[in-house]
Amino acid sequence: MSFKKISFAFIGVIVASLLVFSFCKPHNNGEGDIDKNQKAILKNIRRILSLRHFQPKEFNDQYSEKVFDNYLERIDPYKRYLTQSDYDQMIKNRTKMDDDIENLNTTFYNASIDTLQTRIKYIQDHFSSLLDTPFDFNKQDHFILDEEQYSYPKNTQELLAKWKEILKYSTLGEISSIMEEQEKKKEKNDSTYTQKSFTEIEKEAREKVKEDYQDFFRRFLQRDKKDWFSSYVNSYTELFDPHTTYFSPKSKEDFDFGISGKLEGIGAMIQDVKGYPTIKEIVIGSPSWKQGDLEAGDKILKVAQKGKEPVSVVGMKLDDAIRLIRGKKGTTVLLTVEKEDGSNKEIPIVRDIIEYDASYAKSAIIVDDHNTKYGLINLPEFYFNPNDPSDRNAATDFEKELLALKSENIKGIIIDLRNNGGGSLATVVDIVGMFIEKGPVVQVKTQAGNERVLRDVDSSIDWDGPVVVLVNEFSASASEILAAALQDYDRAVIIGSKQTFGKGTVQSFYPVNVFGNTDDLGAIKLTIQKFYRINGGSTQLEGVSSDIVLPNKFLYTDVGERDYDNALGFDKIDPARYEKWDQKIKMKKIKEKSAERIKESPNFKLLDDNAKWFDELKDRKSISLNFEEYQKSKKEQEAKAEHFDSIFKNYKNGLEIESPDYEKVLVKNDSVLAEKRKVWHENIVQDIQLEEAVHVLQDLNE
Repeated sequence: MSFKKISFAFIGVIVASLLVFSFCKPHNNGEGDIDKNQKAILKNIRRILSLRHFQPKEFNDQYSEKVFDNYLERIDPYKRYLTQSDYDQMIKNRTKMDDDIENLNTTFYNASIDTLQTRIKYIQDHFSSLLDTPFDFNKQDHFILDEEQYSYPKNTQELLAKWKEILKYSTLGEISSIMEEQEKKKEKNDSTYTQKSFTEIEKEAREKVKEDYQDFFRRFLQRDKKDWFSSYVNSYTELFDPHTTYFSPKSKEDFDFGISGKLEGIGAMIQDVKGYPTIKEIVIGSPSWKQGDLEAGDKILKVAQKGKEPVSVVGMKLDDAIRLIRGKKGTTVLLTVEKEDGSNKEIPIVRDIIEYDASYAKSAIIVDDHNTKYGLINLPEFYFNPNDPSDRNAATDFEKELLALKSENIKGIIIDLRNNGGGSLATVVDIVGMFIEKGPVVQVKTQAGNERVLRDVDSSIDWDGPVVVLVNEFSASASEILAAALQDYDRAVIIGSKQTFGKGTVQSFYPVNVFGNTDDLGAIKLTIQKFYRINGGSTQLEGVSSDIVLPNKFLYTDVGERDYDNALGFDKIDPARYEKWDQKIKMKKIKEKSAERIKESPNFKLLDDNAKWFDELKDRKSISLNFEEYQKSKKEQEAKAEHFDSIFKNYKNGLEIESPDYEKVLVKNDSVLAEKRKVWHENIVQDIQLEEAVHVLQDLNE
């Protein structure tokens, strides 16, 4: 299966018409250079996949059919844009996708995007008329959520009917929102409250939906063939495995920021609002924040580099506008903005390095009701700077936090890897080495079948006391290596979800121009190895099973690598030679005591009930478009959600949380850091899973 989310914002309808679009011939818009680069990308991607992927595939008709299906799924996942006649024309290429990449033929790609854009333009031109008259919300209509029931409309008349249903659903949601807002104003005796009839509210909702979709179609049609090309290429790559992905030059730049947590720019979050790049949020401590004039809500009209003419960014693709604003540290960008009062202002901002410190390791001291101290290290990802190996990374930061906690006489360490999707393999080896004497950490196997053991070669140990590792279904890849190694050494108790994500593969980036092209063609993240536990098992598909399973939202929901259609399989290799930790954990006793606490906890019971309810929700096949039934169902769900939210809103675990001593000094002189730590500490005291982690540490100390 694919992890698709139903999105009811991406929709609209058209007036009745019998006009049928044929599969369009590709337009020639002077895109010769783009086409040249596209051919170079296809040529090199095919060579890299064939030569360097861990498990190469044969480019044949069977592969071609899967690529075709994957591509159609990418450009029209809910069958809302293309008609059956479009599909009937496109399917003629279903067994030719392998030939196209072999012969560097982009005719089908260009024609398919021309057809898609023609359809979208047609919908854009006609959808608003479907919102001119009121919808009948007394009918027993339903909006289909089950993707298995989706089919291409036979003609434009059916296409219009499908979009009318979608617009009706969107309007119904907007009516409900307006009514809720009205009710809140009435309860607060708001002076702006005025009684509105259902007819008035329904009309207001249709106008809002019309406005939203006009903006959606504008942004949708800004994507040109160069933008869609990554989707086309990845229709080929992800058939090899889910993690083999082509990145355009722009998307590779964004990926590097994500993995390093650093970016050169002004430090503002920007969104597209009706064609205007608009400030959503100023990053605290950033150049924009320090300069002081840029505010949330400001519309950026022009961008100028120092000494150059300004460039209008109104109507520009947001991605392109953002790249005009980004730039090297120390350089100045001049923004012309429209303030919310309508006035214009020029704002010069000197760019700097923006650190997204939410990605970085952080620690806290936990004090229990016996005044015993424990250390918590939260590690959101195994970050590193791919462009500067000497820069900070997860291992160096983790060790700094670990040693700081150790100096305060803690009695145990909790490593929180929940939602950590992985990162640098090298940093994992370094971190595991902080808890063991030298020895193997992980095994890797190459395409050729060669096996290699990655080892900690430093015999020093930073921490020899009790360790608990917190994981969930989204702890993946490098997180699983760390959890598995500490589990195999009997060095830690793993607690959390039934199993982790199950990604047991290693990727590396290759520039697409690796074979000699001069242009920047982007990069491919390629699966080149599988990794294995030191006990010989793989985390691929199976993940790491927790020693102690804690209820959470996804307890009864299938989440992980095993749910991807093209995931590589599970296998085993011979175990590495290693010696387990000599201070053996009394695991049976630890499990029994934890199981008893979980059984007796009303809050864990609520979490379990919440997980069952969540599992039921995801299996819904449709939603009623009858107003009364919709409102009834919505209120029932909101009441149940509020019931479960009380777990988090009202729960306090009774733990005392404080910063380590070194950070207390920093917090006194840094109001931004102080506020961030305050929020984090408040979250910790509402964390029931973390409370159980502390109880396990207490048991380990007995």
